[in-house]
Amino acid sequence: MSASPRFHELRVSRVDEEAAGSVAVTLEVPDTLRETFSFQPGQFLTLRATVQGQDVRRSYSICSTRGRLRNRGELQVGIRPVEGGVFSNWAAQQLKAGDTLKAMPPDGRFVIQRARALHRVGFASGSGITPILSIMASTLEEQPGTKFTLVYGNRRMDSVMFNEALQDLKDRYP
Repeated sequence: MSASPRFHELRVSRVDEEAAGSVAVTLEVPDTLRETFSFQPGQFLTLRATVQGQDVRRSYSICSTRGRLRNRGELQVGIRPVEGGVFSNWAAQQLKAGDTLKAMPPDGRFVIQRARALHRVGFASGSGITPILSIMASTLEEQPGTKFTLVYGNRRMDSVMFNEALQDLKDRYP
C-alpha cells in the first residue's frame, strides 16, 4: 500500500490577470519535486492555503504544458473567482508573486486515453478551458503534424480566459 499523497510547498512566481477577474497562477516546482509533479494534460492540482483563518483546499486544472514543467520548472493553473468562493476570491485579489501555496501532486482522470491521433477535438466553455488548454498545447507541442479543433463557448468576448494563449497557439500551429 502506498503512502497517501502529501502537500508540498511551492512558490508563486507570477499571478497574471486574465479575463473577467480571473488569474493565471504560475508555481515554481523545484528540481527535487519535478518527478513528483509530472502530470498528464487534463489533470489538476489541489491547492491549500490559510484564508481568513480557515484551512482551505481547492482543486484547479493545470493549464500549462509538460514541456514547461520539464524545461522551466513551472506549472500554471487558472482561477476564476466565484461568488462566495473563499479560495478563488482570495487568489484573484490577494495572491502575489513570492507567496507560497501548498500543493498536492497532480491527480485526475480527464486525460487523453489514445496516445496518438491525427486530429483531436476539444469542447469547453468558460473556465473549463483550463484542462483543455493543457491538453491542446501539449498535444500540438509533443505530436508534430497533429491538428486540434477547439469549440469554446463564452458569454462575452471580455470573459474569454487565456484568449492570448489561445491566439498564440493558433498562430504557432496554423
